[in-house]
Amino acid sequence: MSASGQPILEELRGTGRLPSPGGVALKLMELTRREDVSAGELSRTLQMDPALAGRVLRAANSAALGGRAAVSIADAVVRVGFEGVRRLAMSFSLLERNGAGACREFDYRGFWSRSLAAAVAAERLARETQAAAADEAFTLGLLHDVGALALATVHPKEYGYVLGATGQSDWQLREREREVFRVCHRELTGMMLADWQIPRPLVEAVVGRGLVEAGAPPRAQRLADLVELAVTTGRLVAAEKPLAREVFDSLGPLLQRLGLARPLFELLLEDVITAWREWGVELDVETRDTSTVELLALYDGDSPSTRAAADAAIAASREPRLRVVLAEDTESQRIGMTRLLEAQGFEVRAVVDGHAALEALREQPVDLLVTDLVMPRLDGIALCRAVRQSPANDGCYVIVFTGHGDEDKLVQAFEAGADDYLTKPVVRRELEARLRAARRVTALQRALAREADSLRELNARLEVANRQLAAAALTDSLTGLPNRRHVLERLRQEWSAAARHQRPFGVVFVDLDHFKAVNDVRGHHAGDIVLERVARVLRRVIRTEDTAGRFGGEEFVVLCPGSNLPQVARAAERIRVELEAEEFTIGGESWRVTASLGVAAVGAVRGESSWDEALRRADAALYRAKRLGRNRVVSAAAVE
Repeated sequence: MSASGQPILEELRGTGRLPSPGGVALKLMELTRREDVSAGELSRTLQMDPALAGRVLRAANSAALGGRAAVSIADAVVRVGFEGVRRLAMSFSLLERNGAGACREFDYRGFWSRSLAAAVAAERLARETQAAAADEAFTLGLLHDVGALALATVHPKEYGYVLGATGQSDWQLREREREVFRVCHRELTGMMLADWQIPRPLVEAVVGRGLVEAGAPPRAQRLADLVELAVTTGRLVAAEKPLAREVFDSLGPLLQRLGLARPLFELLLEDVITAWREWGVELDVETRDTSTVELLALYDGDSPSTRAAADAAIAASREPRLRVVLAEDTESQRIGMTRLLEAQGFEVRAVVDGHAALEALREQPVDLLVTDLVMPRLDGIALCRAVRQSPANDGCYVIVFTGHGDEDKLVQAFEAGADDYLTKPVVRRELEARLRAARRVTALQRALAREADSLRELNARLEVANRQLAAAALTDSLTGLPNRRHVLERLRQEWSAAARHQRPFGVVFVDLDHFKAVNDVRGHHAGDIVLERVARVLRRVIRTEDTAGRFGGEEFVVLCPGSNLPQVARAAERIRVELEAEEFTIGGESWRVTASLGVAAVGAVRGESSWDEALRRADAALYRAKRLGRNRVVSAAAVE
């Protein structure tokens, strides 16, 4: 928070009406600022507010965190983390204490509905893009506009006046806010979040959302884009009426910068709508019944209401409006034909020869080309040939005029790509019949194109779903690490690479000591917490090029490509030390775990005959470590 903003915040705080957490949430925020606070103390405080405790428990069991469900408040505190508990408690407390207010022009229920949708969207997007922790993103989405709530709460009458101007953009609203209050709602949001000790990068992402700054750090820009996409998605989901088209169009650049494909975003959007409605019931926040298909159709032009309006328009005119280029060098016939086509509901562009017609088609593809066969510079036959050579006009329906006795030219015209013909002088009833045929063919082509687009979209969705299923099949659901199948496949690949390039690679077997006692004494939920934390330690310690996976039960494997035996042994010792230093706390009780590790380095340079030799050596070294007293690293060289 800037020094210039501090007096304004103090002034608003002095009114005693500034939105702020209270009760148990305030106590939790104070506790988490202490360095010596324990999980047991936080759990006992959280249990004083059953509703808040239930919401933290729900957040702990969200799909963003994975693994076995937390069954106690202590489990939830450990899983979410101290900072996560603080942010969630603050967010839910603010929502409960500020569900209504005195500013008539401020839509309190709509505000929280949009904010909750943005929070759920931010959580899901963070999980997909890895741009932020899921609980951090949820808080940013829920509180992204809390400055507007503050202005409405502290100065309800004055802010109602500011909101009363119709048709103002967000930028214009912020300018009016600065004129009246010396601060806009977005700036005030940043001040309040900073005052609540939200980390500075997160505050900057909220204040700077929607801005693309040259030279900004990639992570900062990515976080700001995530917040903006979440806020826009929240508006899209919660809006009672369709948003302006440009708001929906702004999603495209955000998706591109975050590396999200449109089909994947649509899948996420369905998830967001479901979670938004579930949270809405629990928090008494207003939601509405909608679906992704209905929502996107409002902007893709395919909603039931849009289709009904289109059907009504077609029924009124009897025919859909099509674009036509008319090429006719005789002025009187060109004027007469233009009137006939316009009377039939066509949008007509009349030109004097084939060159002008070709230029018009290049500027904008049309549905129908009506051309005379005999014209100066470029005749109708050459024009037909040129049209068929252009992919942009491949679906254009072509009708040619021909005189009596021009059968040879007519045959050439059909060979060049004409679809139908009219004999001069044109008979109105015959023209109307030919145009009806053109409409039917064009309608069929459009239907086929829509069906092809739908199939491509469906294939894209299936491709995304298949990738997700393939990833799930290779991932351990509890720890999020590669599972046994994935590890073995990577081991085969690394062995092949070692043989091809004459390089070694190392294998580390990690087995937790006395893990059965953890499950027997403290319960399986404690064992799951241990396994998850071990996975975090492995991710933190290993190199980028290494692979850590869960091999089964309490056994883990680390693959170290390009590492010889001394290097692998040093890496294993780092893992052992980090695991031994990790402290586990549940219900106020703390304990530690240790691990035994076996290492081996193999590859073509050692003359290994197969990849499973690496596992055998590392496994033998692991069992020797167990026999020697556990909590140690043993190399395969000591066994052989």
